[in-house]
Amino acid sequence: MLSTHKLKQIIQVLIYVSLATPLIFLPQFFMFPFIVPKALFFRSVMVLAGTLSMILYLYMRRTRKERIISWTPLSIFVAFYAGSLIISTIFALDPHFALWNNHERMLGVFTILHYVVLFYVGRYVFTDWKSWRNLLALFLGIGMLTVVVSIIQRFVDPEFFYNRGAKEVISTLGNPIYFAGFSLFMVFFGGLFMTHEKSWLRWYGLGVFVFGFVGVGISNTRGTILGLMVALVLVGLLYFIFYWKNRRLRNIIIGLFIILFVLISFAFVFRNITAVRKLPIVGDIVTVSPFEHTAKTRLMAWDIAWQAWKDRPVFGWGPNNYYFAFNTYFNPDFLEFGYQETWFDNAHSVFMNTLATQGLFGFLIYICLFCSALWSLYRSYCKDNEYKHIVIWTTGFLIGHMIHNIFVFENLTSYLYFFLVLGFIDVTYLHKTNKILPEYNVQKNNILLPWVMVATIFGIGVVFLTNVNVAVANYNNFHMRGLLIVAGKVDESIDRLNKAISWYSPHQGEIDWDFAAGVLDTMPRIYYSSPVTARKAYDLAVERMQIYINLHPKDVRARLVYSDLLRGGVVLFDLSLGSEIEEQLKVAEDLSPNRQEIELARITYFIGTEQNDKAIEKAEEIIASNPEREDGYIALGQVYYFLQEYYKIPQILDSAIMAGVRFSTVDRQFFAAQAYEREGRFQDALYWYNQAFLFSRREDIAVKRDELSNLTKKDVPQSLEEFFEFDREEVVTTTEE
Repeated sequence: MLSTHKLKQIIQVLIYVSLATPLIFLPQFFMFPFIVPKALFFRSVMVLAGTLSMILYLYMRRTRKERIISWTPLSIFVAFYAGSLIISTIFALDPHFALWNNHERMLGVFTILHYVVLFYVGRYVFTDWKSWRNLLALFLGIGMLTVVVSIIQRFVDPEFFYNRGAKEVISTLGNPIYFAGFSLFMVFFGGLFMTHEKSWLRWYGLGVFVFGFVGVGISNTRGTILGLMVALVLVGLLYFIFYWKNRRLRNIIIGLFIILFVLISFAFVFRNITAVRKLPIVGDIVTVSPFEHTAKTRLMAWDIAWQAWKDRPVFGWGPNNYYFAFNTYFNPDFLEFGYQETWFDNAHSVFMNTLATQGLFGFLIYICLFCSALWSLYRSYCKDNEYKHIVIWTTGFLIGHMIHNIFVFENLTSYLYFFLVLGFIDVTYLHKTNKILPEYNVQKNNILLPWVMVATIFGIGVVFLTNVNVAVANYNNFHMRGLLIVAGKVDESIDRLNKAISWYSPHQGEIDWDFAAGVLDTMPRIYYSSPVTARKAYDLAVERMQIYINLHPKDVRARLVYSDLLRGGVVLFDLSLGSEIEEQLKVAEDLSPNRQEIELARITYFIGTEQNDKAIEKAEEIIASNPEREDGYIALGQVYYFLQEYYKIPQILDSAIMAGVRFSTVDRQFFAAQAYEREGRFQDALYWYNQAFLFSRREDIAVKRDELSNLTKKDVPQSLEEFFEFDREEVVTTTEE
C-alpha cells in the first residue's frame, strides 16, 4: 500500500526535477545539444508526473465523491489554449511539422502539451504559498547558476560552455534570447521574495533580483530590456497606488521616477556619444532603430505574418508552419542581409507568430491567458490585500513577459517558467476564493500499489515510445554526421543512418535531410577517393531526400537541396537529370515566387554542366528584371569568376554602383574588394574591404585592408564619392565587346 500523501510527495519531487531543464546540456551525444536533451528530459518527467497525478486524482474522486480542485477562468483558458493548438494542427498546411517541429526548436504541439500538464499537475499538488515558495526558490537558484555561467562567458572565457567566442552570451540555454527571458523572470520573482519574505529568504530574493538584472543586461536583448524597464515602472506605480498612505515609500518611488526620467532623457539626447552607447541596458535602448539590420528584418517578418493571417484567418497555417508562410510571401529584400536571413521559421514575435499559425481563434485565446491571469491576481487582491506583493510583482512579470514576447519567439525554458507562473497564479486565486478543500493537504488514505505500478509502467512505455526513440535516433544522427563530414567514413555513417531509421523517430525526416546534405557537402571529396563509394552514398542520399519531400512537399528549401543533389549526379556521374532538376526548381518557384535563390540555383546548375552561355543569359535576365537589386550583378560576376574572366567583374560591379546598388553583405563586399584589387583599382578595393569590416567586425578583413593600404600608400576611403567616377561611360553589363 502507498498513502496518497506519499504519492503526492513523489509527484512533487518529479516537478522539482523538471525544473533542472535549463541546465541540461549534452554536447557529446546530441545534435542541437542545448535543445534536444532539454526537451526529452522535460517531456519524460512530465509524462511520469502526469500519469501518477491522474491515478491520485481518480482515487481521490472515487473515495471522496467530490471535486478536489475547481475549474477557474485561467484553467479553462489553458485548456482552450491546448485545444486551439490541436485544432490548428489538424488544419495545418503541414500537420507533421506542426505536431513535432524539428530538432533545432523541439516545440511541436506534442511538446507544448507537456507544459499544459505542468500547469494542471502543479496547481494540483502544490496548494499553498509555502509549497510554491520552495518550488520557486529552487527554480530561481537554477536561474542564478545560468547567470554565473553567462558572467564567465562574458568576462572570463568567451569559449566557456560552448559559447564559441560569441559576443552575446548563451549561458546553458543556447541562445541569448532564451537567457534574457529567464533572467527577466528572475528579476520579478526575486523582487517578490525580497519584499514578501522575511529572514534569509529576503536576502536570497535580493540576490536573485540582482543576478536577474545582470543577466538581462549582459544578454543585450533589446526587447527584453524594454520589457524590464516598462514592467519595473509598472511595479513602481502599483506600489505607489497600493501603499499610498506610506508617505516614505511614496516619496522614494517619486524620487526614483524622477531619476529614471532624467537618466533616460539624458541618454536619448546624448545617444550618439560613445560612452552612452556602451552603457549596459540604457545604450541598447537609446540606439535602437527600425532601419538597422535586426529591426528591419523583424519588421519584414511581421509583415509576412500579417499577410499569412489574411490568407488563413481562422485557424492559421498551423503551429510551426510560419516557415511555409514565410516562403510563400518571401520578401526579396531579406537577401540584402545575407543568406542566413532568408529562412525564417518564426516571425520573431510570439503574438504575430501566433496570429499567423493559429489564426484569430488561437491568438485571442493566447491573449486571454494573460488577461485571465491578471484578472485572477486582481480578484486575489480584492479578497485578501495581504498578498499585495504577490499581486504587484507577478503582474509586473506578466507585463514584462508580454513585451518581451512582442520581439522574440518561445523556447523550452520560456514555456517552463510561463506555465509555472500561471499555475502559481491559479493556486493563489483558488486560495483567496476558498476553492481548495483544506482537508486535501492532510489526506493520507492508502492507495493500492498496483495502481501506481501500472501507471508507472504506462508512463515509462510512453517515454520509451516518444522520447527514448527520439534520443537514440538523434544520437545516431550526431555520429552519422561526424563520420560522414569530418572523418569521411561513408560506410560507417550509413550504418549509423540505418540504426537511426530503426528507431522510428518522428524526426526521421530531419535525419534523412542531414544525411543528404552531408553527402552533398562531401561528395567531391568522396568521389576523388572512391567513385563507387560516392555513387553508393549519392543513391542513398537521393532516396532519403525523396522520402523527406514526400513527408514535407511544401518545403522549398528541401526542393533546392534536392536539386543541388541531383546536379551533383549530373556533374559526377553523367546522369540525365536536367528535366528533373528543372521540375524541382519549378515547384520551388510555385511555393516561393519571389525567392532569388531559385534563379541562382539555375545559374549554378548551368555552370556545373558547362552551359556557360545560359548561365550568363540567366544572370543578365535577373539584372534586367530588377536593375536596382544586387543579386543579378553578383551572380554575373561569379559566373565570370568561375570562367576566370576576372577583368569583366569590375565592369559589372561598376554598373551596379551606377544603378544605385550598394553591396549589403560581407561576402559580397569582400567579393567586390577582391575583384577590384585584382585589376589594380586599389581605392575601390580599400573601400569595400572597409565596408566588409564595418559590417562584420572581422579582424582578418581589417588586417587585409590595412596591409593593402600600407602597400599602396593610399588612405581608406570612407565614401564612394571620394574616388568613384559616377559619370564613367565605359560601364559594361553584357559580354559584348
